Amino acid sequence: MVEIALFDTDPEEQFELDDILSAIMFSRDDFNITFYSSYTLFTSDIAQGRRHFDILFVNVSTPDNAGLAAAESARRYSRTIEIVLIAADYNLLRLGYRVKAMNYILKPYNKNQLVETIDRYYEFFEHEDYFSCKCGTVLEKIKLDNIVYFLSNGRKLLLRTYGNRDYEFYGKLDDVEEILSAKGFIRAHQSYLVNFKTVRGMGKDKLVLENDEEIPVSRNRFEEIKNSFMV
Repeated sequence: MVEIALFDTDPEEQFELDDILSAIMFSRDDFNITFYSSYTLFTSDIAQGRRHFDILFVNVSTPDNAGLAAAESARRYSRTIEIVLIAADYNLLRLGYRVKAMNYILKPYNKNQLVETIDRYYEFFEHEDYFSCKCGTVLEKIKLDNIVYFLSNGRKLLLRTYGNRDYEFYGKLDDVEEILSAKGFIRAHQSYLVNFKTVRGMGKDKLVLENDEEIPVSRNRFEEIKNSFMV
């Protein structure tokens, strides 16, 4: 499922973009499109982890720079979201470096340009490292950079991502560790496998993560993790 957010304060332009994107995505993948016209609501949704998006199409020609502010919030709260800037003025698109935009689109909308943008997204996705797991009847593919940690809970594993979105699936933490230890994941505790990129601090018996969660550190793993943290 590809989750797409459209940010624009003009409903007619939102619907026009929705029609084109829906036609492009229909034959490619399952997808869901969510509309936003409020910077406050969009930022609240992603900051509180209520929503996770793979792609944000954002009009940066909106009044009061609401669109650019939304793009900056998206990048602040998600390291994996792909951002596409939309504007009627090319000069506004030059601000894309501030949010590491994937692509830029000049109005009026051009279907070929949008097809190229979606193609680029899938090209990026194919070259990304990801972890696959079966949650119920759905096979999920999750970018490694978006994973915070795995938690063992009986016969099930919980996978937590940025935005506090959780996935539960049957498996063993030892098996996941074997797959991901070479990808920057460390076994902090018998029950936790942590993406070391998400660690921002370390105490005598815990790791402090970028999302402010604290993960216990086993005594027998403390020195090894400390040495890794000091590098």
